[in-house]
Amino acid sequence: MSNLQFTTLRRAERGERAVPLLRVSDLTVKVGIRRVLENLDLDIYEGDTVCISGPNGSGKSTLLNAIAGLDPARIENGTISLGGEDVTALPPHERSLRGLASMRQRDNVFPDLTVGENLRLAIGRDGAATFHEAFPSWAADIPARKRAGLLSGGQKQRLAWAMATLRSSRVLLADEPEAGLSSRLPAPATPTFLFVGHAGLAVARYCEEAIDHWRQGLLPTDEDAWAMAGLPYIDELRKLVQDDDRPWLQSMLSAPRPSLRRLAVNVARPIANDQLQQAVSRLWKQEPHLNTKLSMLFFLAHSALLDWTEVLGFLSGRREEVVPLVLSYYQNHPRGAAAAIAERLGDPACASSRVLYLFTLREVARGGDRVPSGLGPQLAQLEAGADELLAALARDVRVALDGRREPKS
Repeated sequence: MSNLQFTTLRRAERGERAVPLLRVSDLTVKVGIRRVLENLDLDIYEGDTVCISGPNGSGKSTLLNAIAGLDPARIENGTISLGGEDVTALPPHERSLRGLASMRQRDNVFPDLTVGENLRLAIGRDGAATFHEAFPSWAADIPARKRAGLLSGGQKQRLAWAMATLRSSRVLLADEPEAGLSSRLPAPATPTFLFVGHAGLAVARYCEEAIDHWRQGLLPTDEDAWAMAGLPYIDELRKLVQDDDRPWLQSMLSAPRPSLRRLAVNVARPIANDQLQQAVSRLWKQEPHLNTKLSMLFFLAHSALLDWTEVLGFLSGRREEVVPLVLSYYQNHPRGAAAAIAERLGDPACASSRVLYLFTLREVARGGDRVPSGLGPQLAQLEAGADELLAALARDVRVALDGRREPKS
């Protein structure tokens, strides 16, 4: 099973009948005698920006090399299609002619050719002029007549980026394009972009740009990147948000997309003032999207604007929707979702969510589904706590696990 993670930073709008621009199907790839990738499937649609991340040796670079047809990747099984055409058996230059541009992490320029000759090969006869027009500061620092092999590492990386992005292509592949650079590379003109990088940093960078758009009153066109950033990378986002950003956070609470509203609630918690809290308080009861409604509900409970009895009342009223949703958050946990939820009960940082977790465990246990053993100390600690509601819920979980009812006092 692959250890690769694919994070969609930008997802273009598409109809129900849209087909992938780049499709990888059941791909198995070897490097030498080692099988690096096995039975991998991946769909990239036109306009998508996707970051590939994973541990060292997980096959990030191998995947890009296999798609581009470059050594040392050797496809053992599976297919790669571009625009509906099977390109698995095509050599690299044929894939390039069909609109596939590639930038390797290293050895990505011809060292014995001049900068101008490199640009002419990649972009065309007017390559040097195109480079100067698109990146004038780079062109001033990278003379066209200089041999590419004499450039510094950063200059080579910028030249390679220009060679990959200034040509007319349909899909751009890049292997850690910003590695070794002290400044960020400009966004590629190619609308479909698949690259290897650190997912958290990539999301933070994208969100920083999106936040700048928000400060200018511009609404992001794609909600999926925000939804993605709102959960795994919330810490990176919070570092970007300052006290004077409260007005646009408040405006996001009424955004047309539920993921934007949910993100605003998650990001706002550390800097929430009375206005933000009251705005959430007004909106949460009429929020139609359950995921966003849960975020608002626990924001209010954490801010002491909503009594826990109201929380429990809401959860009880929508039990059949809430429990599967909470369990789905932890479905990939190696010991199961209920085990993951049980672990979080002992995390002080999750204090404001304990009612949700206890409620979910209680319903799972009452339904006869498997709940991990060894919860006794955590339940006893909650039973002895000052909050009567938490104590009552903890007792309910214990009763459900024991399969008996305690006598009423």
